[in-house]
Amino acid sequence: MSVIMARVQQQFLRCSVRAHSSLATYHKRELPSSLIALSSIQGIYSLIYSLTSSLSYSLIEHAGRLLFKESLADGGMESYFALSEQFVTQSEPSFCALSSLAMVLNALSYDPKKIWKGPWRWVSHLLIQSFIHALTH
Repeated sequence: MSVIMARVQQQFLRCSVRAHSSLATYHKRELPSSLIALSSIQGIYSLIYSLTSSLSYSLIEHAGRLLFKESLADGGMESYFALSEQFVTQSEPSFCALSSLAMVLNALSYDPKKIWKGPWRWVSHLLIQSFIHALTH
């Protein structure tokens, strides 16, 4: 098992060096002033306003919104905003766990040190799948 781990680590480091040497990335850069991060105080207030401003919703939606507002006020929604910013859907039914893991890693600001697309370093289900493949072969 340690031989496999060493091979994966070497491959990962080679990709990291290539990624850092030629392209600037957008990992953890601040948003332009025209955009608001949902996890910021301004974003939270915008979300609360949008949740409370609509008067035409059903009783079920009202109960859900009320529960959300109460949880937010009690401090029980701390992770929601970081997770919702990173929401991804699975491209295949069997990728549910991989997509969920990618979403959580991105919400935790994990830097895969590997280019995703263009200048972005991002965890995707394909990146996780490639690591699993490298570990098992």
